Amino acid sequence: MNDIDANDRLDAAARAQERVRRRSRWPRWMYVGYAAAGFVYITVCGLDVSDTVFNAAFALWIVAAAGLTVFAMTRRVVPRPYQTLFPRVVGVWVTAWMIVFIAGAIFFKHNLAWWLPGAFVTSAIMLAGGWLDARAARR
Repeated sequence: MNDIDANDRLDAAARAQERVRRRSRWPRWMYVGYAAAGFVYITVCGLDVSDTVFNAAFALWIVAAAGLTVFAMTRRVVPRPYQTLFPRVVGVWVTAWMIVFIAGAIFFKHNLAWWLPGAFVTSAIMLAGGWLDARAARR
């Protein structure tokens, strides 16, 4: 093996590493997508809207969640932090989401003073997950 061949192989390895790094950024955008879709849906829950608007918001929430799930399942590169971080973040997020949703449906129906902060809190959890993912990927 000569020096040129070794340099070519090192360059190829560097290109492959960069390609993998680029393809492993997708979880950050998935966290942002879940945060945005959840924020919109929870905010709509706090508004005094017709059943049609409420059902349309619910349908859009389901489509967004399903689309993000299919997107995640079709990725070739799954970053190492994602395998442990995502289930933890989703567990915290679902717990907070259900507290906001159940308490709001029982005690604070159409009270934006409850639903809007709840939307911010649940979205902040997902955005924090994206930040943690980006931070872990830099290591």
